[in-house]
Amino acid sequence: LSLRYGSLDTDCAKTGGTSAVIRSVSSEPYRNESRLAHTLAAAGYREVASLSLQSAAVGERYATAGIALPGGLVEISNPLSEDHRFMRFSLVPALLELIARHERDVPLHFFEIGHVFFESETGSAAGEPDATAFETAMVAWVLALPRNEEPAWRDGGFLEFKSDSLGLLRALAGREPDLVSGRREELHPGKTAVILVDGKDAATIGAVDPRLLAAYGIGAAVYAGLARIVDLPVHRVARWTAASRYPAVERDLAIVVAADIPAKDVEHAVRAGAVDAVTGVRVFDEYRGQIGRAHV
Repeated sequence: LSLRYGSLDTDCAKTGGTSAVIRSVSSEPYRNESRLAHTLAAAGYREVASLSLQSAAVGERYATAGIALPGGLVEISNPLSEDHRFMRFSLVPALLELIARHERDVPLHFFEIGHVFFESETGSAAGEPDATAFETAMVAWVLALPRNEEPAWRDGGFLEFKSDSLGLLRALAGREPDLVSGRREELHPGKTAVILVDGKDAATIGAVDPRLLAAYGIGAAVYAGLARIVDLPVHRVARWTAASRYPAVERDLAIVVAADIPAKDVEHAVRAGAVDAVTGVRVFDEYRGQIGRAHV
Protein backbone atom coordinates (compact mmCIF):
# COMPACT_ATOMS: atom_id res chain seq x y z
CA LEU A 1 0.00 0.00 0.00
CA SER A 2 1.25 3.47 -0.85
CA LEU A 3 1.54 5.88 2.06
CA ARG A 4 0.55 8.73 -0.21
CA TYR A 5 -1.87 8.60 -3.07
CA GLY A 6 -4.02 10.81 -5.25
CA SER A 7 -7.59 10.83 -6.50
CA LEU A 8 -8.87 11.78 -9.92
CA ASP A 9 -11.48 14.46 -10.65
CA THR A 10 -12.95 15.06 -14.08
CA ASP A 11 -13.60 18.57 -15.31
CA CYS A 12 -16.24 18.41 -18.00
CA ALA A 13 -16.43 22.17 -18.39
CA LYS A 14 -13.19 22.35 -20.37
CA THR A 15 -13.32 22.35 -24.10
CA GLY A 16 -12.20 19.17 -25.73
CA GLY A 17 -13.69 16.69 -23.25
CA THR A 18 -12.65 15.67 -19.78
CA SER A 19 -9.34 16.26 -18.06
CA ALA A 20 -8.00 14.53 -14.99
CA VAL A 21 -7.05 16.62 -11.95
CA ILE A 22 -4.95 14.93 -9.26
CA ARG A 23 -5.76 15.89 -5.69
CA SER A 24 -3.19 15.22 -3.01
CA VAL A 25 -4.48 13.17 -0.06
CA SER A 26 -2.70 13.41 3.27
CA SER A 27 -1.16 10.28 4.75
CA GLU A 28 -1.39 11.70 8.28
CA PRO A 29 -4.48 9.64 9.28
CA TYR A 30 -2.71 6.45 8.23
CA ARG A 31 0.41 7.38 10.19
CA ASN A 32 -1.63 8.23 13.30
CA GLU A 33 -3.53 4.93 13.20
CA SER A 34 -0.31 3.02 12.56
CA ARG A 35 1.35 4.65 15.57
CA LEU A 36 -1.70 3.84 17.69
CA ALA A 37 -1.69 0.20 16.58
CA HIS A 38 2.03 -0.19 17.27
CA THR A 39 1.62 1.34 20.75
CA LEU A 40 -1.20 -1.05 21.66
CA ALA A 41 0.71 -4.02 20.25
CA ALA A 42 3.74 -3.04 22.32
CA ALA A 43 1.50 -3.14 25.41
CA GLY A 44 0.56 -6.76 24.64
CA TYR A 45 -2.77 -6.23 22.84
CA ARG A 46 -3.53 -8.23 19.69
CA GLU A 47 -5.20 -6.52 16.74
CA VAL A 48 -8.59 -7.69 15.51
CA ALA A 49 -10.27 -6.94 12.17
CA SER A 50 -14.04 -7.40 11.92
CA LEU A 51 -16.65 -6.60 9.28
CA SER A 52 -18.36 -3.21 9.24
CA LEU A 53 -21.62 -4.95 8.30
CA GLN A 54 -23.71 -6.85 10.82
CA SER A 55 -27.12 -8.39 11.33
CA ALA A 56 -30.07 -7.02 13.27
CA ALA A 57 -29.25 -9.50 16.06
CA VAL A 58 -26.48 -7.26 17.41
CA GLY A 59 -28.79 -4.31 18.03
CA GLU A 60 -31.47 -6.65 19.40
CA ARG A 61 -28.98 -8.09 21.86
CA TYR A 62 -28.19 -4.60 23.14
CA ALA A 63 -31.90 -3.80 23.43
CA THR A 64 -32.55 -7.01 25.39
CA ALA A 65 -29.72 -6.11 27.77
CA GLY A 66 -31.14 -2.60 28.24
CA ILE A 67 -28.11 -0.90 26.66
CA ALA A 68 -28.96 2.21 24.64
CA LEU A 69 -27.42 2.64 21.19
CA PRO A 70 -25.51 5.85 20.28
CA GLY A 71 -28.06 6.52 17.54
CA GLY A 72 -30.31 4.86 15.02
CA LEU A 73 -28.99 1.88 13.08
CA VAL A 74 -27.77 2.60 9.55
CA GLU A 75 -29.54 0.11 7.27
CA ILE A 76 -28.30 -1.03 3.87
CA SER A 77 -31.09 -0.79 1.28
CA ASN A 78 -29.78 -3.70 -0.83
CA PRO A 79 -27.79 -5.99 1.49
CA LEU A 80 -26.11 -9.14 0.20
CA SER A 81 -27.75 -11.05 3.05
CA GLU A 82 -29.58 -10.47 6.33
CA ASP A 83 -26.27 -10.92 8.15
CA HIS A 84 -25.03 -7.76 6.39
CA ARG A 85 -28.11 -5.54 6.59
CA PHE A 86 -26.80 -2.93 9.09
CA MET A 87 -23.59 -0.95 9.53
CA ARG A 88 -21.90 -1.49 12.87
CA PHE A 89 -22.59 1.09 15.56
CA SER A 90 -19.75 0.06 17.87
CA LEU A 91 -16.50 -1.92 17.88
CA VAL A 92 -17.37 -3.57 21.19
CA PRO A 93 -19.77 -6.33 19.97
CA ALA A 94 -17.17 -8.01 17.74
CA LEU A 95 -14.62 -7.93 20.56
CA LEU A 96 -17.12 -9.44 23.00
CA GLU A 97 -17.95 -12.20 20.52
CA LEU A 98 -14.25 -13.00 20.25
CA ILE A 99 -13.85 -13.09 24.03
CA ALA A 100 -16.89 -15.37 24.38
CA ARG A 101 -15.32 -17.74 21.84
CA HIS A 102 -11.92 -17.85 23.58
CA GLU A 103 -12.89 -17.24 27.21
CA ARG A 104 -11.11 -20.40 28.33
CA ASP A 105 -7.82 -18.74 27.34
CA VAL A 106 -8.08 -15.69 29.63
CA PRO A 107 -6.34 -13.34 30.13
CA LEU A 108 -7.10 -11.89 26.70
CA HIS A 109 -5.91 -8.58 25.24
CA PHE A 110 -7.55 -7.36 22.00
CA PHE A 111 -7.95 -4.10 20.12
CA GLU A 112 -9.53 -2.90 16.90
CA ILE A 113 -9.31 0.30 14.87
CA GLY A 114 -12.21 0.95 12.53
CA HIS A 115 -15.19 3.08 11.61
CA VAL A 116 -18.60 3.04 13.26
CA PHE A 117 -21.86 4.35 11.81
CA PHE A 118 -25.10 5.59 13.31
CA GLU A 119 -28.01 7.85 12.50
CA SER A 120 -28.89 11.03 14.32
CA GLU A 121 -32.46 12.16 13.85
CA THR A 122 -33.47 15.81 13.78
CA GLY A 123 -36.90 17.24 13.20
CA SER A 124 -37.62 18.71 9.77
CA ALA A 125 -39.71 21.77 9.00
CA ALA A 126 -42.68 19.55 8.31
CA GLY A 127 -42.26 17.85 11.67
CA GLU A 128 -41.00 14.60 10.17
CA PRO A 129 -37.63 13.16 11.28
CA ASP A 130 -34.69 13.52 8.92
CA ALA A 131 -31.97 10.94 9.49
CA THR A 132 -28.33 11.87 8.97
CA ALA A 133 -25.74 9.11 9.00
CA PHE A 134 -22.49 9.73 10.85
CA GLU A 135 -19.24 7.85 10.28
CA THR A 136 -16.51 8.07 12.91
CA ALA A 137 -13.09 6.40 13.15
CA MET A 138 -12.74 4.71 16.54
CA VAL A 139 -10.36 2.55 18.53
CA ALA A 140 -11.45 0.03 21.15
CA TRP A 141 -9.23 -2.11 23.36
CA VAL A 142 -10.40 -4.78 25.81
CA LEU A 143 -8.96 -6.88 28.60
CA ALA A 144 -10.61 -10.10 29.82
CA LEU A 145 -9.52 -11.56 33.16
CA PRO A 146 -10.70 -14.41 35.38
CA ARG A 147 -12.88 -13.18 38.22
CA ASN A 148 -11.24 -12.99 41.65
CA GLU A 149 -12.74 -13.01 45.10
CA GLU A 150 -12.50 -9.38 46.14
CA PRO A 151 -14.46 -6.98 48.34
CA ALA A 152 -17.32 -5.31 46.48
CA TRP A 153 -15.57 -1.93 46.61
CA ARG A 154 -12.33 -3.16 45.04
CA ASP A 155 -11.69 -4.22 41.43
CA GLY A 156 -8.10 -5.23 40.80
CA GLY A 157 -8.80 -5.91 37.14
CA PHE A 158 -9.96 -2.35 36.57
CA LEU A 159 -6.79 -1.05 38.23
CA GLU A 160 -4.69 -3.17 35.86
CA PHE A 161 -6.65 -1.98 32.83
CA LYS A 162 -6.46 1.63 34.00
CA SER A 163 -2.68 1.32 34.20
CA ASP A 164 -2.55 -0.06 30.64
CA SER A 165 -4.81 2.73 29.34
CA LEU A 166 -2.92 5.54 31.06
CA GLY A 167 0.31 4.10 29.65
CA LEU A 168 -1.24 4.12 26.16
CA LEU A 169 -2.27 7.79 26.38
CA ARG A 170 1.06 8.72 27.96
CA ALA A 171 2.94 7.12 25.05
CA LEU A 172 0.70 8.77 22.45
CA ALA A 173 0.72 12.24 24.02
CA GLY A 174 4.23 12.43 25.44
CA ARG A 175 2.79 13.92 28.62
CA GLU A 176 0.91 12.81 31.72
CA PRO A 177 -2.84 12.16 31.33
CA ASP A 178 -5.44 12.80 34.01
CA LEU A 179 -8.42 10.73 35.08
CA VAL A 180 -11.93 11.68 36.21
CA SER A 181 -15.08 9.66 36.79
CA GLY A 182 -17.38 9.36 33.78
CA ARG A 183 -20.26 7.51 32.20
CA ARG A 184 -20.82 5.75 28.88
CA GLU A 185 -23.27 3.24 27.50
CA GLU A 186 -21.75 -0.28 27.30
CA LEU A 187 -19.72 0.36 30.47
CA HIS A 188 -20.53 -0.15 34.15
CA PRO A 189 -21.96 3.16 35.50
CA GLY A 190 -19.97 2.89 38.72
CA LYS A 191 -16.69 1.76 37.15
CA THR A 192 -16.16 4.18 34.28
CA ALA A 193 -13.57 6.93 33.92
CA VAL A 194 -12.63 9.53 31.32
CA ILE A 195 -8.96 10.06 30.46
CA LEU A 196 -8.04 13.69 29.95
CA VAL A 197 -5.02 15.15 28.19
CA ASP A 198 -4.53 18.90 28.56
CA GLY A 199 -7.99 19.03 30.12
CA LYS A 200 -9.73 17.55 27.05
CA ASP A 201 -11.51 14.20 26.79
CA ALA A 202 -9.26 11.69 25.03
CA ALA A 203 -10.77 8.28 25.88
CA THR A 204 -13.25 6.51 28.11
CA ILE A 205 -12.42 3.32 30.01
CA GLY A 206 -14.35 1.07 32.35
CA ALA A 207 -15.71 -2.34 33.21
CA VAL A 208 -18.11 -3.64 30.58
CA ASP A 209 -21.72 -3.50 31.76
CA PRO A 210 -22.61 -6.85 33.43
CA ARG A 211 -25.89 -6.95 31.48
CA LEU A 212 -23.94 -6.88 28.24
CA LEU A 213 -21.58 -9.62 29.42
CA ALA A 214 -24.60 -11.75 30.33
CA ALA A 215 -26.10 -11.16 26.88
CA TYR A 216 -22.92 -12.59 25.31
CA GLY A 217 -22.63 -15.41 27.85
CA ILE A 218 -19.29 -14.18 29.22
CA GLY A 219 -18.37 -15.09 32.79
CA ALA A 220 -14.97 -13.38 32.85
CA ALA A 221 -14.38 -9.82 33.99
CA VAL A 222 -14.04 -7.62 30.89
CA TYR A 223 -12.79 -4.04 30.67
CA ALA A 224 -12.95 -1.81 27.62
CA GLY A 225 -11.49 1.47 26.45
CA LEU A 226 -12.96 3.54 23.62
CA ALA A 227 -11.79 6.67 21.85
CA ARG A 228 -12.47 8.58 18.68
CA ILE A 229 -9.30 8.84 16.62
CA VAL A 230 -9.75 12.61 16.26
CA ASP A 231 -9.81 12.99 20.06
CA LEU A 232 -6.45 11.31 20.60
CA PRO A 233 -3.74 13.86 21.44
CA VAL A 234 -0.88 14.79 19.17
CA HIS A 235 2.49 13.73 20.53
CA ARG A 236 4.48 16.57 22.01
CA VAL A 237 8.10 16.36 23.12
CA ALA A 238 8.46 17.62 26.67
CA ARG A 239 10.52 20.74 27.16
CA TRP A 240 13.74 20.43 29.06
CA THR A 241 13.80 22.07 32.48
CA ALA A 242 16.80 22.45 34.71
CA ALA A 243 16.94 20.09 37.67
CA SER A 244 16.56 21.63 41.10
CA ARG A 245 19.73 22.20 43.07
CA TYR A 246 17.91 20.97 46.14
CA PRO A 247 16.84 17.38 46.92
CA ALA A 248 13.20 16.52 46.42
CA VAL A 249 10.98 16.46 49.49
CA GLU A 250 8.15 13.93 49.66
CA ARG A 251 5.46 13.75 52.32
CA ASP A 252 2.89 11.03 52.92
CA LEU A 253 -0.45 12.34 54.14
CA ALA A 254 -3.12 10.16 55.78
CA ILE A 255 -6.58 11.66 55.27
CA VAL A 256 -9.83 10.28 56.67
CA VAL A 257 -12.74 10.77 54.25
CA ALA A 258 -16.17 9.28 53.65
CA ALA A 259 -16.20 6.06 51.63
CA ASP A 260 -18.00 7.69 48.69
CA ILE A 261 -15.39 10.44 48.11
CA PRO A 262 -13.46 9.82 44.86
CA ALA A 263 -9.68 9.72 45.11
CA LYS A 264 -9.46 12.43 42.44
CA ASP A 265 -11.41 14.83 44.70
CA VAL A 266 -8.86 14.26 47.44
CA GLU A 267 -6.01 15.07 45.06
CA HIS A 268 -7.73 18.27 43.90
CA ALA A 269 -8.33 19.36 47.49
CA VAL A 270 -4.66 18.89 48.41
CA ARG A 271 -3.50 20.76 45.30
CA ALA A 272 -5.87 23.64 46.05
CA GLY A 273 -4.72 23.85 49.65
CA ALA A 274 -1.02 23.69 48.81
CA VAL A 275 -1.30 26.22 45.95
CA ASP A 276 2.20 26.38 44.39
CA ALA A 277 3.99 24.60 47.22
CA VAL A 278 3.84 21.15 45.57
CA THR A 279 4.70 19.86 42.11
CA GLY A 280 2.59 16.70 42.24
CA VAL A 281 -0.09 14.94 44.26
CA ARG A 282 -0.96 11.26 43.96
CA VAL A 283 -3.26 8.96 45.93
CA PHE A 284 -1.28 5.72 46.20
CA ASP A 285 -3.04 3.64 48.85
CA GLU A 286 -6.46 3.05 50.33
CA TYR A 287 -7.60 1.61 53.65
CA ARG A 288 -11.17 0.72 54.49
CA GLY A 289 -12.11 -0.32 57.98
CA GLN A 290 -12.70 1.06 61.44
CA ILE A 291 -10.82 4.07 62.80
CA GLY A 292 -11.89 4.79 66.34
CA ARG A 293 -15.68 4.71 66.32
CA ALA A 294 -16.03 5.57 62.65
CA HIS A 295 -16.07 3.27 59.65
CA VAL A 296 -14.33 4.61 56.53
